[in-house]
Amino acid sequence: MKRRRGLSALDLQSSWRSTSRLPSSWKIWQRWLNLELDEMGCLVSCAERSSQEDALLRKQIERYNQGLLELEDEKRS
Repeated sequence: MKRRRGLSALDLQSSWRSTSRLPSSWKIWQRWLNLELDEMGCLVSCAERSSQEDALLRKQIERYNQGLLELEDEKRS
């Protein structure tokens, strides 16, 4: 029987660590947004908010994986 693979914290970490490719595209978006806002605004990354969002996403992944396990247990019963 094939076991379904849910999301894991490692998947999250690898996606967060792949941000090394982000700065060049980020600058393009930032410039575009600045043009649209007539140079009156910018985007700022907040480390505290990022860590809060990361914690929420990890909890959601845990609930999702738990739901998968419960569904598999119900199917076996």
